[in-house]
Amino acid sequence: MSDWFRSRSARLLLTVVGLTVLYAIGVIVRQHSGVSVTIRNQSSEPVRELSVAVENQGDAHNLQDLKPGDHERVFVKTVEGSRIVVGFTEDGRSRTVAVFDHAAPGDCGTSTMRLLARRSTESVEVHRTVSWNGWFDFL
Repeated sequence: MSDWFRSRSARLLLTVVGLTVLYAIGVIVRQHSGVSVTIRNQSSEPVRELSVAVENQGDAHNLQDLKPGDHERVFVKTVEGSRIVVGFTEDGRSRTVAVFDHAAPGDCGTSTMRLLARRSTESVEVHRTVSWNGWFDFL
């Protein structure tokens, strides 16, 4: 039996099986982590009092202030028909922007929000039922 583990083909097979199992675990973990919301400050001003919240649930994540060029990512669990909103203070004014609409329970999509100059924002949302990126979404 120990000679079998010493063969090159057996080690290759075990490596492939091990990597496949590790990948599958990553997909399962990502599936249960919720929607990934990334906020990038591409303006020349700092953004303060940053928070990400699920509108229908009232569940909020308070984040650190973003200096120009910084980014922050948070994973948010959603409920049926909810919206994810980002709240922040910029130039002394509070704002709230919806970044992910019509979420479903178990949704593992992504949303990337860019804070641009002159108080403008840009948001891209991707709805997925399964994130095949697995562990790579956490990087």
